[in-house]
Amino acid sequence: MPEQLVTIGPAGAELAGVLHTPAGAGASTHAVLFTPAGMRDRSGPMRLYTRLARRLCADGHLVLRYDGAGLGESDGSPPERDRIGAYRAVQDGAQTGDALAAARFLRAEVGRPALVVMGLCGGVYHAAHIAREAPELVAGVFAIGAPTLTIGERGAARSAELSRTWLERAAHLYLARARDGGAWRRLFSGRSDYRALLRSVPLLVPDPGAAARRWVAKARVRLRGQGRQIWATRPSLGRADLLARLQRADPRVDRATWEALVDLRTRGVPVALAWGEHDSALCVFDDFLRGPLPEVAELFETMVIAGGSHECADSAPFETLARAAQSFVRCIAAASRRNHAAPLR
Repeated sequence: MPEQLVTIGPAGAELAGVLHTPAGAGASTHAVLFTPAGMRDRSGPMRLYTRLARRLCADGHLVLRYDGAGLGESDGSPPERDRIGAYRAVQDGAQTGDALAAARFLRAEVGRPALVVMGLCGGVYHAAHIAREAPELVAGVFAIGAPTLTIGERGAARSAELSRTWLERAAHLYLARARDGGAWRRLFSGRSDYRALLRSVPLLVPDPGAAARRWVAKARVRLRGQGRQIWATRPSLGRADLLARLQRADPRVDRATWEALVDLRTRGVPVALAWGEHDSALCVFDDFLRGPLPEVAELFETMVIAGGSHECADSAPFETLARAAQSFVRCIAAASRRNHAAPLR
């Protein structure tokens, strides 16, 4: 499986990337584009993108992962110098041109009209921008740790503090560690998240066991059938109705990103959402979309990866995530060969 360094775009504004080519002439069955995870380079956190790309390439798919402008080996400058400002700029579309250039480069390489776009966290923003600007390029989206809310002044990490589910989970964990000497030493050493502590622990005051019981119940519901591929059917509601419902969401929801993903689903394009079991982004999705807008959330195949963090990079969660990604692309590639809408059942 050759891995070739490639450049994308004109001189002076070139993006650096790695193209994974399956072994054997004409072996490629489909193409997968990995979009940068926020301000990460083409390897992804803990080399997540590299590992996933090699697994997908071994299945016979052409895969491209690239550095955004000003990152890794690419020319140019990042959209902002501070991390939070850069993430907000990416969310607003500052690097849409880079993502489109990479998608069109890969389409030319594979000779197929549409690609599967994969991304972690901020990479979902790029996928949404591609879908909005050039929907004909997108055959499917596999989103890992998708953010639900717009990025506030304190950044995406603080979005979790708006989720009661996450705060209940945090309170339960603090309670479970009450007899752990190491936890107390961490508390007094200045290394604890005092902001989260102050916001979550009061939830335990009325009934110390209630929050823990609610969290455990929610976790059990989410973990049933984890890792299964249940392809959602085409939406029963029309695009206008679904977008109208999304407009009624909490104003802090990133409507632009979710509107783009909803639009893909109304056209029959499969979209899968994967979160690690311990990812706070899953709690935010539950509280701001799945709970208040089930008719929108149910458009997407969602899966919870047992034992997984935000990146699902540890061995066991990675294996589950990789198998799900392979199954997703395999399904779309098979549908493409049959010249039929993706078999979502």
